[in-house]
Amino acid sequence: MTLDELKSTLSAALASGKVGTPVSLRLHLQVTESRNDSLALLALLMPLLQTTFGSPPNRLLARRNAVANQVTVLFNFAGGQTAMITCGCGSARHTSLQLLLVGNRGIIRLEGGELFESADVPEKSDSQFWRTLIERSITADEPVSVSTP
Repeated sequence: MTLDELKSTLSAALASGKVGTPVSLRLHLQVTESRNDSLALLALLMPLLQTTFGSPPNRLLARRNAVANQVTVLFNFAGGQTAMITCGCGSARHTSLQLLLVGNRGIIRLEGGELFESADVPEKSDSQFWRTLIERSITADEPVSVSTP
């Protein structure tokens, strides 16, 4: 499964209305390669937030484990929704992507996340906007407000 396929599948599932209004999203991506950048992975998953909630987050809180090359970010949205994304590099034996979306009428869970194709995973991030906000939150050890570009 590629990220484009995941985005398309998620969009179709949300359009069906069976899950209701999205309330919470949890994404967990682990890649085997230690040369990858955990913030690059996170930037790769950011479009799924827009697909799910239809708007960018208004606040984030980030934590990094430098030893494990892993970053976790909690995103808050104006409507009260939340998303948590964890991305790690080099500590997994197999690349995998886990997704759990909770709506007010049901859930969507990705089955077969171990089949995620890491071919479209960049080694470095080209999203300076998100990188800057996340690093600011990590350094300040507090939430950061998001003003989208």
